[in-house]
Amino acid sequence: MVSMFKTLESSGLHGFLGCSAAIYEEALVNFFDNAFVRENVVIRSIQRMFVEISEELFAGSLTYRQKD
Repeated sequence: MVSMFKTLESSGLHGFLGCSAAIYEEALVNFFDNAFVRENVVIRSIQRMFVEISEELFAGSLTYRQKD
């Protein structure tokens, strides 16, 4: 999981990950405390249902500027 976040940060998400994280920090920590990563997919149980967030879905839902 650390590797995934370092890759995201190096892709230009540094401001996203560090800027307003304080607002959502508790929810983010709660989400990942009970999640695991398998084959680049974050899997989490929410209300007895498993939710999978692929790397493509996660990256596609964010808008960020790539470095030239």
